[in-house]
Amino acid sequence: MILVGVVGGIARQSLMAFAMGIGGGMGLYNSPTVVESIMSATLEHAEKVIPAVVQLSNGLGV
Repeated sequence: MILVGVVGGIARQSLMAFAMGIGGGMGLYNSPTVVESIMSATLEHAEKVIPAVVQLSNGLGV
């Protein structure tokens, strides 16, 4: 993606195509790390918060 942006920027003689290619390439390069960190995130105090969340979510409580 980075190479496509560089070549596209040179071919079009446009700085925006160059910047978008580099930005898109960096986003694609880092996206697995970002997705994995979001999916594996844990809450340290989740067990204390769960009853309040259940009460707020359906209004009935358990």
